[in-house]
Amino acid sequence: MKLKLWLPDTIVFGDGNLTKAWFYSNNEGCVCRTDNFTARHIVAKLGNWGATEELVAVSKKPYIEKRNMTGNVVSLVSTRDLGQLAYQLINNGGSTQVLQKFVKSCGPKAFICRTHWIDGEETKDQVIPRNKKKSRKKR
Repeated sequence: MKLKLWLPDTIVFGDGNLTKAWFYSNNEGCVCRTDNFTARHIVAKLGNWGATEELVAVSKKPYIEKRNMTGNVVSLVSTRDLGQLAYQLINNGGSTQVLQKFVKSCGPKAFICRTHWIDGEETKDQVIPRNKKKSRKKR
């Protein structure tokens, strides 16, 4: 039995014995893995050369405090920056990091749900609606 789950392209670097691994969902919705890819593959799949400043990926690195991982350092990556970052991760390796396709919400009922985990603290969830109405001051 295979795991069926929609998973945005997620590339893991330097996790223990795992040098690099790309996890994704295939057309049938099954989670798959490949270890055979290059920086060019990453940019071709995640990037958008029609809009090089568009945010296309999320970079996640462990946040270390007092020798313990207590969370993640998260940053958004544009196509322009993705090429250089992918090349460094493929060729230098060593650092534990995740690159994940940035999923943009669309449609009238779309939303983003984020979970923030810090070791030893309560998990924080945040739901961001796509059409968040702006509050106006009454005069």
